[in-house]
Amino acid sequence: FDEAAQHARDIFEHEQDKRLAGVSRDARRKRVNDALDLYVADYKDGGGRRGGNPGRDLKNLESILRVHVRPRLGDFFLSDLNAGVLEKFKLDLVLAPKLNRSGLPARCSRRLDADDPTCQKEDDWEDEAERIRKRRARANRIITPLRAALNNAVSGRLLASDIAWREALKPYPG
Repeated sequence: FDEAAQHARDIFEHEQDKRLAGVSRDARRKRVNDALDLYVADYKDGGGRRGGNPGRDLKNLESILRVHVRPRLGDFFLSDLNAGVLEKFKLDLVLAPKLNRSGLPARCSRRLDADDPTCQKEDDWEDEAERIRKRRARANRIITPLRAALNNAVSGRLLASDIAWREALKPYPG
């Protein structure tokens, strides 16, 4: 039994080394928050962008990351990100209630109203197809900087490949 367990550990370590090949040693314990911080820093000075120009909408980028991405994915280790986690994140964005600018459900005007069940109601005048289209568009706006940050992490050798999000975080059509 001990020999079989040791053999299994050796196989696991070998597969882990293959998966992390090309990743810098100190990057193996980095979290998504670290990759997002690196991307924001590169966004400010233009290092992580095509053409080397600094980003124009830093406030919007930081808001998207603070409200949507960091609370749900920030504590994940980069090496633990997989397609299942990212697909669930993307689906949760589409199914989440409409939010106002402060991050509360749209019908809630104050934090005290957030627990009120009437705050969660959808707009009655919108048909279901239009509601889904709007939520998918919102999900695309949130996924875009996340993909950019993860691609920046690959180029910074924090991740070995983009296989986990290449398909899982494809934008919705339309």
